[in-house]
Amino acid sequence: MKRVVLMLGFIVVIVSTIHAQDRQGRSQGPRMNPEERAERMTEAMKDKLALSDEQQTAAQQTWTEFFQQMHDLRESQQQERSALRESMQQLAEDRDAEMKEILGADLYSQYETMLEDWKSERGGRKGRRNHN
Repeated sequence: MKRVVLMLGFIVVIVSTIHAQDRQGRSQGPRMNPEERAERMTEAMKDKLALSDEQQTAAQQTWTEFFQQMHDLRESQQQERSALRESMQQLAEDRDAEMKEILGADLYSQYETMLEDWKSERGGRKGRRNHN
């Protein structure tokens, strides 16, 4: 009887450990592809900034290109982390320059505020996730 209880306890510990390790890899849920991410960002911009149809189409194209380039950079993983970060920062700067042309001065300032809000929200989640 002691052996059975001991074995069951051992199995529970192993299964719990495996399950915890498995959850760490999937804590973010399924990743969206670049087109889905672009659609989501464009919809958020449309709602918050009241974009015209022309602005919405141009923003969608800009976001799609941006997310595809980010995806390609992550997939390549040939750069060291600091170089990868610099490449991603440059992509973000290029995206913002295009958005400035698409949106105009008034909407662009609202766009910057929207991005800052998203960054602060994302930063809070990111910090909690790293401590799990």
